[in-house]
Amino acid sequence: MAHKPSQRDLSHSLSSLALGLLLLGFGLAPGLPGQVQLQDTICFGDSLTHNDLLGLVYGNPQDMYGDDPMEAAFNKGASAGDELHRYAVGGSGSGNLEDQVNLYLLDRLFGSVDQGTLFCIAVGANDILNNDPLLGANPPGVDPVADALIDNLVDNIQDNLQNLWLSSSSAQFVIWTIPDVTITPDLWGKTPQQKKNIRAHVQRANQSILALQSLPGVAIVDTYWLLRRLGLHPQSLYGHSLVGPPLFTGYDHIFADELHFTAVTNAIVANRIITKMNTAYGDSIPSYSKNELAALAHVPVN
Repeated sequence: MAHKPSQRDLSHSLSSLALGLLLLGFGLAPGLPGQVQLQDTICFGDSLTHNDLLGLVYGNPQDMYGDDPMEAAFNKGASAGDELHRYAVGGSGSGNLEDQVNLYLLDRLFGSVDQGTLFCIAVGANDILNNDPLLGANPPGVDPVADALIDNLVDNIQDNLQNLWLSSSSAQFVIWTIPDVTITPDLWGKTPQQKKNIRAHVQRANQSILALQSLPGVAIVDTYWLLRRLGLHPQSLYGHSLVGPPLFTGYDHIFADELHFTAVTNAIVANRIITKMNTAYGDSIPSYSKNELAALAHVPVN
């Protein structure tokens, strides 16, 4: 008989998180109305939100990667004196999130960083990539080890969200869903069934992440569908279509290497982050224009 996935995710886990916050006496207050609180922006995650060394690792020009999406969004909306602090580390999985959050809290204790006003959590892709044979073998509900991996991923995000909320109940949060890693050049050669199984596990985790958007002050950026559409149907700029997977290593490509996005892709994701923050917090941060995207992709403007 097939093993049934754990019920710790979805509505039960969301209710537990909200109840835990309330019992500890912290209101679920959203950020200040009419603005995104970028004064002290704190990012946790992996190389998707800390891509400064990827050029050295993969032998590409560093400007091919540009700013990571959260950095790019921050640069569009930041005022003088606003600061971006990144605790994200390349290669991190959700199990490393606690270490990153604890380091931030330690820095707060010693006064080396101010209280965060906006937190970004973008983690989980490496959990999937590092276990793709396990997750690709069966869909959810068949292998208890695979189901437990997804349960733990969700728990790691929710537990650390609660810890950050306890440090500042008035902070804003931007949380990413897990991207569809099956569109990366790295996993492009998987069989259709393996890809289908991996996507089912990812979407199982993403259901729990998406449920967090019912908490005031939390904006969820659904990078899964955004990047899936972009990878399979690349955007066109002035008649020049961006080059999708499995090809990579070009300014006008979706991917700069087997796993990581080019500067133009990062800016497109940043536009989605900006839209979500503007909607959630009532702001009007400008997006990257078509001309700016074309410049990042080295596409001539007509």
